[in-house]
Amino acid sequence: MKIRYMSLDEAQELSGQDNIALISIHEPGQPTGINYAKWKHHCILEFHDADKRTGEVRLVLGGKKQLKFFDKAMAKELLLFIQALPSTVDAIYVHCYGGISRSPAVAKFLGDKVFHTNVHATATYNRYVYSTLEDAWLDIEPVTSLMKE
Repeated sequence: MKIRYMSLDEAQELSGQDNIALISIHEPGQPTGINYAKWKHHCILEFHDADKRTGEVRLVLGGKKQLKFFDKAMAKELLLFIQALPSTVDAIYVHCYGGISRSPAVAKFLGDKVFHTNVHATATYNRYVYSTLEDAWLDIEPVTSLMKE
């Protein structure tokens, strides 16, 4: 499985393909400019680039005062989306606004734990998102047919 992360600007230039799944991460209430009708397989998540454990906030667009943190329910939604992908999907693209924190965390987790492929994530990947995915993964039975080299 090919796993790639990117910024919103990069994702906006893509056109959907049946063999590629798109995971779209964006700030709550902010438009993405992506035509999801072109993507047969897509998952949309809305949460701020923040760490609930430490209170660190990296990015908040639109002057939002109330933070929406990534949580275990969102992690499970994402993992169930991944497990439900057909075998014809051979690539997963993950994007967030800047492509430096949230999307690398998701891509790194998918590479490390789900598909066992090497994803070179930036050093600034969101460790809170990664650890929340790890916690959710413990609750979900892996679908071994998806685990490709």
